[in-house]
Amino acid sequence: MNHICILLATFNGADFLEKQLASLLEQTHESWSLLISDDGSEDDTINIIMRFIHANPNKEISFFNGPKQGHVKNFLSLLNHDQANGDFFAFADQDDIWLPEKLATAVAQVNKIQDRGPKLYGGRTIIIDANDTKINHSPLFVKEPSFLNALVQNFAGGNTMLFNKEAKVALQNTGCDVKVINHDWWAYLVISGVGGTVIYDPDPQVLYRNHKMNIIGSNQGLFARVKRISAVLKGQYATWNAINVGELNKILPMLRPKNKAVLEQFDQFRRSRGIKAVIKGHKTGFYRQTLFGNLSLYIASFFGRV
Repeated sequence: MNHICILLATFNGADFLEKQLASLLEQTHESWSLLISDDGSEDDTINIIMRFIHANPNKEISFFNGPKQGHVKNFLSLLNHDQANGDFFAFADQDDIWLPEKLATAVAQVNKIQDRGPKLYGGRTIIIDANDTKINHSPLFVKEPSFLNALVQNFAGGNTMLFNKEAKVALQNTGCDVKVINHDWWAYLVISGVGGTVIYDPDPQVLYRNHKMNIIGSNQGLFARVKRISAVLKGQYATWNAINVGELNKILPMLRPKNKAVLEQFDQFRRSRGIKAVIKGHKTGFYRQTLFGNLSLYIASFFGRV
């Protein structure tokens, strides 16, 4: 059975952490180890972790103190840790609940791909509230994942992601000091950029908890859409893209030749505005996964905010 190394980053997660940890024990794929990095919690998080470790001596669980530089650095520190060993690796958030077949499903789908290169799996989620009540599903994406898509949006939350050793090596080769917005979006950019295989699962395997303390919300509803458009027009989206492009330019030798050209075209697209920018983006083929997403991309390009 393929061994999976689960990478769990925590910070003041006492309210929901026990349910996430319990869901790991319910996994039908039993060959897993767990690395936990805490970023300086001041609530009962560490006590919960220690109780979990002591209650499960048959499981390989390791605890570390995180870098205390935010969730991205915390996850990247786990990814680059000496004890991060396995056939596959999975990011885990502290406040979700994994369905029992989560790991088994991800491994099965990745193993279907015969190519030995980097492979990244991610998928849709069921959104729940603080009381475990189901609210909605994350949007259903139907377009194939690609670097053209990755440059303008992420395809799945890190809490759904599983990747193989080759993908881990590719991510490690980008260095520990990458300054990116999110570890999961960076994983999509890198794996698609180097020519790896990206798999999107339309069947949810994670209960994603949407609550007031979330770093990143579920982006559901009209209010969230209006908020995103406002952020685009204020330049937040352009700032994120500038950061991603800057980091991708540092790893150009790793990218496939065609994706180097795509990155250059994207940088030119970002520097354009007006109807010419909209036409250029459409001709090059940059795309988001939903109609509203593409509309917001065209609005951003018209105002020079990509």
